[in-house]
Amino acid sequence: MNEQNQTTNTSNKSATYVVLLIVLILIVIGYFVIRSKSVTAPVAEPVASVPVPPQLVRNTTLALSPETSSTKVNGTFKIDILLNTSGQEVYGVDVNKLKFDPKILQVVDADAKTTGVQITSGTLMDMTVANKVDNKAGYIEFSQIATPQSTYNGSGVLASVTFKVLAVGTSTVAFDFALDSSTDSNIAVLGGDALSSVVNGLYVGVK
Repeated sequence: MNEQNQTTNTSNKSATYVVLLIVLILIVIGYFVIRSKSVTAPVAEPVASVPVPPQLVRNTTLALSPETSSTKVNGTFKIDILLNTSGQEVYGVDVNKLKFDPKILQVVDADAKTTGVQITSGTLMDMTVANKVDNKAGYIEFSQIATPQSTYNGSGVLASVTFKVLAVGTSTVAFDFALDSSTDSNIAVLGGDALSSVVNGLYVGVK
């Protein structure tokens, strides 16, 4: 009988130890689960936003003034190339090209000290980067840009051209310009070419 009681007590103690061990294991597991949940999740680095270029507005113009005139053969006359940015901030202007009839008109050199033939630069922007005349082919190339980190906003004389009349006849003086073309005359703004229209000229040589 005593042996039976001892066996029963031993079994009860073993069962108690097993239960305690299981409880202990569950407590340990629960501790680590709670601790893992309490760890703050890493904060994601903010993603830098990509700047969206502004929508291109085409409303700037180039024009010749006066638009027409009559001059005797061997006489001279002057025209201005007018820029109007229509409120836009402009980085530069490229007149590529201003064409004329070389049989009727010839550009008078504005700077005898410099090789080649040039027109008179205006002062709207600080840097004239192209100023070339080809009197045989009949065209002018002229480019002016603002200094780095700056722009021009306004209207005025971009450049002036003095022509000599060579013969009786009529010559157009016209900008090479087409919308959506990047190889002709243009006005550079943030987003692209904002040149919307040009005003050409018609000039007559008379006796």
